[in-house]
Amino acid sequence: MSASRALFWDSGRNRRREYDRFIHVMSRSDLDLANYWLMEARKYENSTIESPYKRRLKECVFEGRTRVLSNKSPPQVQHDCLSLKAVNPKRQIPKAADFILDAPDILDDYYVNLLDWSSSNILAVALDKTVYLWNESDGSTTELSTFDSSVTSVSWSHDGRRLAVGLHKAEVQLWDLESHCLFRKLQGVHNSRVGSIAWNNHILSTAGKKIVNFDTRAEPRAFQTCQGHRGRLCGLKWSPSGRQLASGGDDGLVCIWELSMASSNRWLHRYNNHKGSAKALCWSPVRGNLLASTGGDSDQCILVRNTSTCEVLSMVNTGCQINEILWSIDGKELLSSHGSYDNQLMLWNYPSMTKITDIPGHSTRILFMAQSSDGSTVATAGADEYLKIWKNVLPKHSTKTSQPFANVNLIR
Repeated sequence: MSASRALFWDSGRNRRREYDRFIHVMSRSDLDLANYWLMEARKYENSTIESPYKRRLKECVFEGRTRVLSNKSPPQVQHDCLSLKAVNPKRQIPKAADFILDAPDILDDYYVNLLDWSSSNILAVALDKTVYLWNESDGSTTELSTFDSSVTSVSWSHDGRRLAVGLHKAEVQLWDLESHCLFRKLQGVHNSRVGSIAWNNHILSTAGKKIVNFDTRAEPRAFQTCQGHRGRLCGLKWSPSGRQLASGGDDGLVCIWELSMASSNRWLHRYNNHKGSAKALCWSPVRGNLLASTGGDSDQCILVRNTSTCEVLSMVNTGCQINEILWSIDGKELLSSHGSYDNQLMLWNYPSMTKITDIPGHSTRILFMAQSSDGSTVATAGADEYLKIWKNVLPKHSTKTSQPFANVNLIR
């Protein structure tokens, strides 16, 4: 391998000369200065006090002559190649579920909500008239209760200690997780099945053809009724701040309600962008005024809106029915579940709304989704009567490691 060469101009001979680039140009070197530092300076190297002669010599003779060797230009140091950078391992997005559990008799109904994951990593799933609890830490399954009518909605309180169960007979029951006992019944406020439930600390919101807010700190009582939809409601979600409630109905409307508003029948905003039933609603965990919503089979679009300005920030047509949507904990990804095409999961980048990947899901439409407490694990349930657990499908919230899953049937 030949060495690189550089060209320099020799001013003494008025001609261009070629030198090896790795050898300094001797004509540009200060040999007198080099000789002094090699020979004379040794006499004073052990002295801690600089002599007057040496100090005067430096001031008069060697003023400005500090370089023994001279290059045409200083070498370029590539600092980037020397710096240490932490390398994050790339997340492996699954192409198959980690575990598949039986979920027989689960309702094939778009307008109900039968799956919810608590902050203590307990997954509640309603199979017809029975509610089961699946513990992520040890893979155990327990039966909470069997009811006298079909279960149409389940929702955990924020502390994971209470489970609200909505029934087809227009009743809501509150259950204690530790004792597995019923401690409250909320009756006489709805005249149709309770299709969706949402918690906001001590406030419990239930939806039939109207929204009823309960104060659960003592004896539960209804303190606010909200009516803004022309049909039955199928979606209900509180914002992370707890100040706004989003509702979606089979009329295609999405309403935003302010908790502090005096008029119970007056919404803050009402949108009619969707062509189908607006069931899937999800607030951004990072920016609490961003709401993602979908409109079912007739609509096939994911829409992200700023509820403070009412501006539509993103909209994408997925080409198939959308049943549920989840937002990653870091707010950078969206996960949607589908039917009527390949019954798959779709992972989206936000805010570009470009598709990251398709994930094969169920053999029939994926009706329900729930997200674990760390945000990375997702449970899906479909009309094929299977419950599937997907690990690392979304970015994790913390470094907490979850326990391995056990392969266990809910019931057969």
